[in-house]
Amino acid sequence: MHLTKEEERILDGEKGEALSVAMKILVGLGEIHDAERLIPISSAHVSGISYGNIGEEGLNFIRFLCNGNHFVVSTTVNPTAMDLESWQEMKIPKDYAEKQLEIAECLIRAGAIVSFTCTPYLGYTFPQYGDHVAWGESSAVAFINSVLGARTNKEGGPSALASALLGKTPLYGLHIKDNRRPTVRVIVRFNLQTITDFSILGYAIGHRIRSGIPLIENIKVYTNDYDKLKAFSAGIAAPSNIAMYLIKGISPDAISISEHDLRNLEKVEITIDDVNEELSSLSSPLERPDLVFFGCPHYSLRELERVIGYIKAHGIVNRTDVPIWIAVSRATYKRAVELGYVSFLKRRGIKVIRDTCAVVMPLKLMGIKSVATDSAKAAHYIRLRHGATVYLADALKILESILTQ
Repeated sequence: MHLTKEEERILDGEKGEALSVAMKILVGLGEIHDAERLIPISSAHVSGISYGNIGEEGLNFIRFLCNGNHFVVSTTVNPTAMDLESWQEMKIPKDYAEKQLEIAECLIRAGAIVSFTCTPYLGYTFPQYGDHVAWGESSAVAFINSVLGARTNKEGGPSALASALLGKTPLYGLHIKDNRRPTVRVIVRFNLQTITDFSILGYAIGHRIRSGIPLIENIKVYTNDYDKLKAFSAGIAAPSNIAMYLIKGISPDAISISEHDLRNLEKVEITIDDVNEELSSLSSPLERPDLVFFGCPHYSLRELERVIGYIKAHGIVNRTDVPIWIAVSRATYKRAVELGYVSFLKRRGIKVIRDTCAVVMPLKLMGIKSVATDSAKAAHYIRLRHGATVYLADALKILESILTQ
């Protein structure tokens, strides 16, 4: 792998041990994938910052890399294990919270944008077509590769952190145009209606295909349907290694697809039966969950408005003791406060939270054993990581069942 003289000096430790380790991470990754060189990036998104996921070793690693160093490109960060400003209300143990707060503080001191979201493209960093970036978070990676046409591999937390410090990433994989062509055709054989339909469809495709770049055909979605597309992106990435998909009329990279590209590609059909089978595997009946959670990926303003519209239309209030939490980014939260959405929902027993997601919360420590959600990704990971029982359905269906009991 070719390195410039400056990169060699960093690797040799002339700019400190931490940056040398960061360079070793990128060089090692590049050599594994036969990258010829490092390329500059315009932004980074660092995943793997929840204390529950990375533990003491991860905290020590972030301390080491960030101590006295500063990110050299625009850098956003993924959700933490809690709302950093109201963790007490979430019943997070104090010693656990202190560790999580230190992780966040280390990243902010290094120059991270105070974002803590899985949707940094909503309100923070919006990569353009052809931009090379180094992003972690599988749903965001799938979204920006597929919908925006930016170029990133699915980075792990350490490699994204190293890229943020050095402003570079190895040239391999989805950074190369020829590697962004479809590898399989997926024909959808049913009509989708809700955002949750897109979430479960994505999950069904990811579970079936597992890897490669599927060309999704016979799917009705518009370029401004970001809520459906981000739900689909999260769904398809959760059970698979898929970091990019293509939809004609949506994906910038789909414009150059020729008949030659499609020749001899395997065709896979996804029917309503396939989707119902996935739903059955993810969802169990719940008469009374310990938590209702929406916002995986983080809700947009439009999704909050959908919930508010339903509540206004039915004149209902959460009179149960079941907590209902909706996770959003800080950018969305700020706007929702200005519009009165947060206070409106709070008066009706629904809490809007920031900085976190049920996937990375310490649910067992919080005493939560069952969750109702509208996200296939959340259902997948809550079952897998926390051993909780999950009910998966459209948000309005869940609200109806909880609020009209």
